[in-house]
Order: sequence, then C-alpha cells, then structure tokens
Amino acid sequence: MNDLSTWRVAAAQGNPAAQYNMGIAYSNGDGVPKSTAIAFRYFYYSAKGGDNEAAEVLRMLGDEPAWAERTQLMDASSQGFLRGALRRRAERGDADAQFRVGLGDMKAGNYEAGFYWILQAAEQGRADAQAVLGSAYEFGRGIDQDGEAAVAWYLKAGQQGHPDAQYNLGTAYEHGRGGFAQDYKAAASWYRKAALQGDADAQAALGGMYAKGQGIDQDYEAAVVWWAKAAENGRVDSQYNLGVACERGTGVAQDYETALTWYRMAAAQGNPDALARLLQLGETDSED
Repeated sequence: MNDLSTWRVAAAQGNPAAQYNMGIAYSNGDGVPKSTAIAFRYFYYSAKGGDNEAAEVLRMLGDEPAWAERTQLMDASSQGFLRGALRRRAERGDADAQFRVGLGDMKAGNYEAGFYWILQAAEQGRADAQAVLGSAYEFGRGIDQDGEAAVAWYLKAGQQGHPDAQYNLGTAYEHGRGGFAQDYKAAASWYRKAALQGDADAQAALGGMYAKGQGIDQDYEAAVVWWAKAAENGRVDSQYNLGVACERGTGVAQDYETALTWYRMAAAQGNPDALARLLQLGETDSED
C-alpha cells in the first residue's frame, strides 16, 4: 500500500494528520486529480480533529461551505502558506512532511536542502525516502557521489519492500557495484522481488537473467513471460526481445506475424535494433 492509500484509509478513520496530508495531495494534484472541493473537505475535518495547520488553512481561506465551490483552489500566496505549513511540520519531525519538503527542494534544484530533509525522513525509516537517498548518493545530488552509501540505503529500502530500491540492488549485484562482489544469484533474487511488484525495469532484467542463465537456471519460456510483462509496461527493449523470440520460436511458438508486431511496436518508439530487423526483413513502410 502506497502513502496515498495509507493516508486515505487513516483519513477515513478520522486521523487528522492523514486528513491534512490528503488535503495537501488534492490541493497540489499530487497523485490524485486536483480538486478544490475534496481538498477543502479534508482540511475541514482535519481542523475539526485538532490539526493546527489545517485550522490555519481554513482561517486564511474561509471555512464557510462556499469554499467547496471555488473554481481555483488557491492563489500564489495561499500556496506559499501551505508550503510554509508543510515545512513547519517537517521541522517538528514529521517524516511525511520531511520527505515531501525534501522532494520539493530537489525538484526545484536545491539538492543540498532536499538531501537534508530526505535524510531526516530516511533516518525515521521511510522506505521511499531511503530509496531517494540512495539515488542521491548514486548520482551525487546534494552530496558527494558514494556508491557504497547508495547501496546501503537501497538495502534499507529494499528490505522494506520498495521496488525501485530492489531493482537498484539487483543492478548492484549484477555488475558488482557499491562494494558488492558480482553475484548473479543475488541479482536475480532482488530483480524478482521488484518484478513481482510490477517494476518494468526489474521484469526486463529478470527476463534477461533467465535467457542467459545468470544466477538462475536458463529458461527461455520464463524469459518470454517476464519480457512480456515488461513490454506491456512499456519497456521497449523487451518488446524487441519478444520480437526475436517469436521470430525464432525461442521460448514461445514461432510466429512471424507476432514477431513483426513486437518489432514494429519497438521501432515506433525508436529502438534501433527493431528498426534494423524490419529493414532486413523488408517490412518497413515505404512511400512510392
């Protein structure tokens, strides 16, 4: 269950902090469609439950029922007020607020400030913050690059079930990065954890591990299954791989037309191997 789902359930149970978070989400269109009426409703019930920031929002914007009918949620000054309220929560140690402030700072290009807040949330055990912190260390955003620190934070997040972190751990083991010795078996294990949660990158990687027999028994049928999942999730390289499998009958019944479908899908998204294969087969569209 993601944060939004958790907040929604808690908000429905009358938790003022969760109601406030849902109000912020609807005010910004953060993971949900932006909605004046719904945002204000959450702020209203949060304030009734004793949340001080929600009460301040209502005092500033007005707590009459008419606010639910406004066409514009908030002007620039009120948006600034909400950002300030969120930052005050972060300063009081609210991990959700710390994470959101940190993300906001990073999106604005203020990586050092963003790193600080993400670190605060990560140290409180937030898996998504730990995953973002790992990325910050990996790419040197707000902190000097440090592969070992990146992997350490990915491990914390991955152990809590965060799919992005699990995929990154898979790549660390597959390529022997971040202080890890190359270990294909461990790589396949982490890829599987993320793939089972629908991570397209991990699904593609796991398909590759099955095809090559790296860290796992070679199994072309399993490779095709995982590539199909990744392809349906938009992985262009997996679409090409499925084209090859269908053309050759590797791990799946040979089917030239289906192979062409996958090649064309990948080529339409710029995959050079798919385009080259279509040219070799004389299957590209041409103008007279």
